[in-house]
Amino acid sequence: MKTCKLKAISEKINYHAFLLLAFSLNFHQTIIKFTLGFWLITCVFSIDWNQKTTKKKYYIPIFLLSLLIIGRVIASLVHDDLLSLLTKLFDTQLALLLLPILIVRIVNKWFSLKQVLLSYIIGCLISCIIAVTYFYLYRYNILNGNVEGTPLGTNTHKLADDISLFQLFISPFFKHRAAMGVNISLSIASLIYLTKTSTNLSFLRIIAAFFILIIFSTVLYATGSRSGILSLIFILLTGTVYLFRRKRIIIIIFLFIGASIAGVLNLKTTRLIDRTSINNKNDVTKMDPRFQIWKSAIEIIKEHPSIGIGYSKVKSELYKKYKEHGQIGDIYAKNNSHNQFLQFSLESGIWSAIIFTLILLPIYFEKTIYYLSFSFSSTFFIYSMTEDTLIIINGVSIFVFFITLLILSQKQFSVNSR
Repeated sequence: MKTCKLKAISEKINYHAFLLLAFSLNFHQTIIKFTLGFWLITCVFSIDWNQKTTKKKYYIPIFLLSLLIIGRVIASLVHDDLLSLLTKLFDTQLALLLLPILIVRIVNKWFSLKQVLLSYIIGCLISCIIAVTYFYLYRYNILNGNVEGTPLGTNTHKLADDISLFQLFISPFFKHRAAMGVNISLSIASLIYLTKTSTNLSFLRIIAAFFILIIFSTVLYATGSRSGILSLIFILLTGTVYLFRRKRIIIIIFLFIGASIAGVLNLKTTRLIDRTSINNKNDVTKMDPRFQIWKSAIEIIKEHPSIGIGYSKVKSELYKKYKEHGQIGDIYAKNNSHNQFLQFSLESGIWSAIIFTLILLPIYFEKTIYYLSFSFSSTFFIYSMTEDTLIIINGVSIFVFFITLLILSQKQFSVNSR
C-alpha cells in the first residue's frame, strides 16, 4: 500500500515537471536546461519496469531514434572520433539518449493533453510579452545596451527600425531565433487544436483565442525566424481545413491568408533570406550564405555517402570547400551545415538523414491527434531544413517534448478505448 502511494506521488510530480517543461519551452535556454533535466529525473521514478511493451506503431519513432543513436556510435568508432560524438551527446543531447527507455516504460495516469497544451500556450504567451517588453526597455533608454554593436536606445521610433533591431535582439535574449519561431508556430497549432476540441466554446473564448493568435503571429514575424514564418503558413492553412467543414469558408480564409502572405512578403522587414550582396539579385545561391554552405555540404556528402566524414572533421572539411569556391567573409562563422539532414549525412552518412526523416513522419499517430502530429512533423521538418536543430538545447527540448506529448497521448487513448 505504501509502495502504491509513493508510486502515485512520483507520477504526479513527473506530470507537474512535464507541465513546467511545457511552460518554459519558449524561454532562455538556461531555464530550459533545468526544466528538461528536472523532468528527466522525475521520469526515472515513474517508470514501470514490469510493464509489458506492446507492439504499438506510435513506438516506432522511439525505436528509430534508438537505431539512429546506435548507428551514429558505430560510425564514430569507424572514424575514430567517439569522444567527439559523446561530447556532443552529453552536452545537449542527453535527453535523446534517455528518451527511448523513458517513454516506452513510463506510465502516468495524471497526464492530460489539454492541460499540457494550455500550459505550453500560456508559457509561450508570457515569454513573448516579456521579450517585447524587455526589448522596449532598451529602446526607450530605461536600460542601456546594444546588439552587434548597434545601440538599442533611441529618441525616434519607427516600427520598421524596431522590427529590424528586434530580429537582432531576440537571438541573445532567447539564444536561438529559429527555435523561438518554431515554438510560437507550434503554440498556434496547439491553440487551434484546443479551440477545435473544446466542449464549451463561448464567443469570449473565440475572441481570446483570436487575440492570442494575432499576438503570436506578430511576434513570430518580428523575430525574423524563416522556419517559423514558413511553418506558420502551413499551420494556418491546415488549421483552416481542420477547424471548418464548409468549403466556402475554407476558400475565403485561404484567400485572406494568401493576400496576407503576399502583403507581408513585400514588407522591407520580412526576413526570408540573408542578402550578402546587392549585386547578386539574379543568383539566389549567392544571396544567402546558407545556399553556399548547403552546396559545399552536398559536395562532401557525394564523396562520402555511406558513413560520412566523422563528427570532428565537419568544420575543417567545410572550410576547405569554402576556399575552393572562393567564399569569404562571415562564411567562416558558419562551421556547420545549417541543415539537420545534411549535418547527419556529413557526420554519419546518408542513412542517418533517412532515419531522421522517418522519425518525423506523422503516420505513426491516430486521427485523434493527427493535426498535432502533422503540425509537429511539418514544422520540425522545415526547421531542420534551415538549422541544425539538435545541436542546441532549445531544438532538442522541442523535439523531446512533442515526441513525448504525442506518445503519451496515444498511450492514454489506447487505455481509455479498452
